[in-house]
Formats: sequence, C-alpha cells, structure tokens
Amino acid sequence: MAPHGEARLVEDLRDFLDDFSFRAKRLAAPLLRPFGPSAEPGAVDDGELDKLRAKLRRIRATLRAAEDRVVADDFVALWLRELRDLEHAAEDVLEELEFEALRAARLEGFKAQLLRSCAGGGKRKREIGLMYSSSPDRLSRKIAKIMERYNEIARDRDALRLRSGDGERRQEVSPMTPTSCLMKCRLHGRERDMRRVTEMLLSDEASCCDVYSVVPIVGPAGVGKTSLAQHIYNDEAISSKFDIKMWVWVCQEFDVFKLSQKLAEEATESPCVFADINQMHRVITDRLKGKRFLLVLDDVWDESRDRWASLQVPLKCAARGSKIVVTTRSTKVAKMVALKMHQLGYLSDTNCWSVCRDAALRGRDPSIISESLVSIGKSVAARCKGIENVPSAQITPEASIKNKGELRKLILHWSSTDSMFSCDASSVLDSLQPHPDLEELTVKGFSGVRFPLWLGNQYMFSLSILELKDCRNCKELPSLGRLPCLKHLSINSLTSIKHVSRMVSAHDEINCGDYRSSISIAFPTLETLKFSNMDSWELWDELEVPDFPCLRHLTIMRCSKLSGLPNLQALQNLRIKNCENLLELPSFPSLQLETCKDVSFHAGHSEDVELVSCKPVWIQMGQPEEIEPVYID
Repeated sequence: MAPHGEARLVEDLRDFLDDFSFRAKRLAAPLLRPFGPSAEPGAVDDGELDKLRAKLRRIRATLRAAEDRVVADDFVALWLRELRDLEHAAEDVLEELEFEALRAARLEGFKAQLLRSCAGGGKRKREIGLMYSSSPDRLSRKIAKIMERYNEIARDRDALRLRSGDGERRQEVSPMTPTSCLMKCRLHGRERDMRRVTEMLLSDEASCCDVYSVVPIVGPAGVGKTSLAQHIYNDEAISSKFDIKMWVWVCQEFDVFKLSQKLAEEATESPCVFADINQMHRVITDRLKGKRFLLVLDDVWDESRDRWASLQVPLKCAARGSKIVVTTRSTKVAKMVALKMHQLGYLSDTNCWSVCRDAALRGRDPSIISESLVSIGKSVAARCKGIENVPSAQITPEASIKNKGELRKLILHWSSTDSMFSCDASSVLDSLQPHPDLEELTVKGFSGVRFPLWLGNQYMFSLSILELKDCRNCKELPSLGRLPCLKHLSINSLTSIKHVSRMVSAHDEINCGDYRSSISIAFPTLETLKFSNMDSWELWDELEVPDFPCLRHLTIMRCSKLSGLPNLQALQNLRIKNCENLLELPSFPSLQLETCKDVSFHAGHSEDVELVSCKPVWIQMGQPEEIEPVYID
C-alpha cells in the first residue's frame, strides 16, 4: 500500500476512534442517525429483544393507568416508583443496542478495508476485529438483570394490573362547581341580606357544644345563595375575625369520608393522602384546636342527622365563636342544622335587570346594548325574580325575540341543569323562537328533556352555526338535518342521548325562497361535525347515500360506548379520541386516532393515517383487490 494512502488511512482511523472514545454513547447515537438505519447486533438474541420490548410495553401501560389514580397506599407508591426505574433501565438498554447497531453499520466498511490492508498476520487482524466489536455479552447480561428485576417486582402484582384498592380514579372538576373565589361583580339588591348574615356570624352565640353555631342560608335554585356566601367569605372585616377559613362544595352526595377529606385539605391547605377517616379527623383536630374557624358548606341537600353529626366530630375542638355557613334549598336541612335561618327572597325587578345586564356586558360599556334589546331584557328579568327559569306564560309579547331581525348571534344559557326545572325550561325554550335571519345559535345548560320543534324547522333557514352543550336531560336530538344552511354543528355533553338518527323527518320539505330541496338529503350543507362527551351514546344509524354531501371534518371525542360509524362518502378528515368501544371503522381519506384500542379499518393508497397513543390496531392497506392487513402494536 502506498505510504500516502496508508498515512491517510491511519489519520481517518484516529478521527473515528477519537469520536467514539470521548463521546457518551447516548450523545453519539443521534449524531449517527443521519447515516441511516441498520440491523441490531446479531450477537444479541432476537428473542431476548422481543421479550424486553414486550415487558417495556406492559410497564408503560401500567404506569399510564396509574396516572389516572390517586394512590394513597405507601407500598403501591413505592412499587410504582420501582416500576418507573425499571422502565428507564429498559429504555437505556434499547438505546445502547441502537447505538451499537449504528456504530457497526457506520464502521463496517472501514473495518473491512483495514483488514484487507493488514500485513501483520492473524494477530493484528484479531486486534482490529476486537477494536470494532460491540459487547453483546454485556448487553445480554443487562437484559437478564432487567427480566429478573421485573419478575421480582411483579411477583405480588399479578400481570402488573392496578387493583381497585390501589387508588381512586381522579375526579374531573365540573366547570359548574362553585368555589370560594369571588368574581368581580356587584351583589345587587342583597345589602340587607349581607348585613343580617354578617350580624349572625359575628355574634357570640354558640349552639353546638358551646363552640360554634350554624347559619343556614335558604332559598330556591339560582336566587343567589352561593354568591352571597362568596361575598361574605371574602369580606375582609369578616375574615379578620377568624383564624382559619374553609370552603367545601357538598351537592347531592353527602359522603362523610369524602367531605372529611375535603375538610382536611382545606384546613391544612395541602392534599390529604390518608385512607382512614380516623387519621383525617386527627389532622383536622390538630389544625383547628383552639382556633376560630369559618366554614362554608355550599349546596347541602342531605337530610340525614346521622351523617351531619358524623361530619361535625373533628370540629368540636375549635375555639368558641367559630361559624358554619350552610347554603341549601331545603328548609328541612336548615332546621336540622340550626334553630335560626336566613331566608333569601327574590330580587326586585330593577335589581334583577341589573344582574342580567352585568352578566351580559362582562364589564363593557352598557351603551352597546340597543334599546330594543334592553326592553326585552327588562321584561324577562321582571318575571324571573332572580332565578334562571321563566314560565312561558309569563313571557310578554314585547319580550319575544321572534321579530328581532337584527339579531345574528344568540346564546341561550341556563345556569342550572337541575332536572327539577325541566318542564319550565322546555316551556321557556319553546317560547324563545328567534327570527329566521339568525345565523349563530348556542343552547347551553338546557335542563329540559326535549328540544323545541322550531330548532329543527325549515323556518331557521339562515342558521349556519349551531352548538348544543350540557343539555344533559335531553334524550333525543331535534331534526337538525332539515336545516338548509347549517355548516358547522357541535354537540357536547348531551349525556342522555343513546341513539343518533338521520335527524330528518321523512315527509318534510324545505322552502326557503328560491331554495327548495327534498328533505331526502340530510344535512345538505354541513361541513364540520363534532361530538364530544356523549357518555351514553351507543348507536349511530346508517345513512342514505346522498346524506352529508359537503361534510369534510368529523370529530368524535370521549364517546366511550359508541361502537360504529356510518359510511360518510364525502368525509375527508376523521379524528377520534378516547372512544374505547369503537372497534371497526369504514374507509376514510384522512384518519387521526388518539387513545383508541383494538381498532380495525381500511386505508387506501392515497389516505393519510395518524395514530396517537393507540393500542393494537388492524389496518387494511391498499385497494380492495390488493388488500394487505397490517397489525400495529
């Protein structure tokens, strides 16, 4: 070999050795990826790698399941930490194997050139071979240790599955859940109520164990009990009289254990991880001992004296002068917790209008409201007396919005979804038919069991954007397929809907000026459709071939019981997320799946498929005559 060539070869060798000797393998791997993929080192058994990858998948699945739980048991928490450490160790081995494969592929040709040019006989060739060899035995030993550790951790946790006692599932906080935080708004017409409740709170009266007294605030839904309690809770003059303040939203389920847990968290301002009520009582007692507290129990329904007495047990150690404010709709609850109560009455017409106006303006200039709308608002406010439901018989002609042609966007929002008002809510919505020129409509929090007929009537021929949200008592969707100009439809949290039909009446016709079309085509102009949080939805009827001719985008999220989709011929983009029971899909041009499992669908050559956090999926690639099934795990 020519001296010049040999010198160049030695120089190249030195460069490569410096590169791989002084760089950490993890840092080197991404630098070498541009040189292209390669096979894993053949000296490591493929079976070992398969087992390692399988164990890693199971570990990750267990850790993902644990993220949805509140783990209170110390042993379980330790077990999960050990499992996470094992996950990292397995990932390290796989990264190292990838590095060795990249290294071997990059240097294989150079190694062969050195061996061909070697003049030192067999000994020198062996030295060069060892210089470029990986350490398969070392990696195999690492894999064996991981397997051994895995079996040790899993020994008392069969198949690495969380048990029911390993932690409660985290509860999502409803956007309707009231808290102690006070929104920046005036308390219209409640000055007298504020003074009276303040006097009761600052008195020295102590009716319970000579320690604290209870002040019930009683009134119908929506009259302002929680708002009054929030203003009292955040009043500086009142707050200064107490050492500790606590706020707990109770609602209909009076679970003593859960409420004690909330009390402990409020008292200590930290998460409560105890699984035993006795431990929680000790924490509350230690925190309240000798101190004056103010506790608000918001929206109490339960009339059980035993449960009420059990909740009070850790409160009796506090200092005299402590107070409990209870807001409730029930006079019986108020009489159970105290001898005296404060009854919250209805607002005057003027104050009612001030509340409605402030809610609509949200701090903006009142002059932006036209006089015609002011007259409607005052008329409705005069009948509601501070609550959200207005009997339809009380809606006067001047309060009707049917003749308000200037309206383009309308939001109808019920602040309470309580089913006890469903009849009134249905009557009100029946009476609020808008002008046919309305273009955008939102119905939110409607507590009735059925939507009005006008919502699916050809009368609404200008409506292009519609949102139905938090209408939890409705069991059937209106005939929305009849709307001739509807382009965007969102249906969210209609949790009583089990069945979605074509949403078209068979014998109706649309007559909209020059636009006249047979109703045999459902949703003739709809472009985007979104379903989300439909907990009870199981069945979507098959469609007629011409239906949804303009539909381009369909999104289905958190519909856990839905088991199938109709064939939507024009659909271009489908997004599915958290639909555990949706196991088979028709063919669509573009498909994005998130957090699904065991899904089967057909994907043609030109289709775009994106899978995000999906469990095993069967895909049929190609056209029908050349289908090739692909299994993705």
